[in-house]
Amino acid sequence: MTEQQPWLHRHIRGVIVTLAAIGILPAAFSLLFYFYHFDGGLSVSNQEWSQFGDFVGGTVGPSLSFAALLGLAVTLLSQSISYRQTADSLEEERRSSQRRDFERILFEMLRLYNDIVTNIDLRKLGAQAKSEVIARGRDCFKNFYTTFRQRYKETKRRYEGDPVKEAVAAVDGCPIARSDMPTEPKLIQEAYRIFYDEVQHDVGHCFRFLYRIVKFIDDEMPKENGIISERARTYAGLVRAQLSTYECALLFYNGLSEVGEKFKPLIETYALLGNFSLDVLITPEHESLFDKHAFA
Repeated sequence: MTEQQPWLHRHIRGVIVTLAAIGILPAAFSLLFYFYHFDGGLSVSNQEWSQFGDFVGGTVGPSLSFAALLGLAVTLLSQSISYRQTADSLEEERRSSQRRDFERILFEMLRLYNDIVTNIDLRKLGAQAKSEVIARGRDCFKNFYTTFRQRYKETKRRYEGDPVKEAVAAVDGCPIARSDMPTEPKLIQEAYRIFYDEVQHDVGHCFRFLYRIVKFIDDEMPKENGIISERARTYAGLVRAQLSTYECALLFYNGLSEVGEKFKPLIETYALLGNFSLDVLITPEHESLFDKHAFA
């Protein structure tokens, strides 16, 4: 701890001794020289004592004044250093307090997110208005993702048309007009819109809250020249660690949908799909729809 203190504080005793020597040694030398030169006797003459006083004031006084001036300068410098250290300590304490408050809020948000996911359940209605729980918590996301894949395939087939019906209609002379196939992003958006209408209560709630967590990190963590800090990446890593494979899979397509367009830049910036196995994607070509940093 001592090695981290300013040099002046670590050598204050030596500085005081040096200042005392600057003031005392010239004075002592002047007095010794005076008594040696004038035989060292004590005079009874007021005039001689007056001359001795002038001698002391002219030789010893400047040395003592110079030492006092140096002492004052050292005192002011020491106080300045102390004030600066106090200010630095207060600033560090302020930052530590902000960091503690930030982490407290972040961990509480993560706890709430996990509570939201844990409380999800999927039920199958049975006879006599009874229902059977078929999935609970994170296991529901596998079912959600399976449902979305089905909606995607159904949407794609609707544009591709039925080859058998088209062939029969062509023979009858009434060809069926086929709609133009949309691009993959548009196809995903349309399929997700249909899927989202079915599961909005569960999936929408989860991803809206997950978005607020990541947005909180992005807003609160300082950036330098637009570059996020390592601490922000660490916090985002804690968020990423909460997500299961099928949460990531659904988050991937949520980011490509209309409801998740604000989330997509944050997913890419903070690499929220870093733990995601791309084998789960509906088709490998979909990987190119996200920036590579999303998977870093």
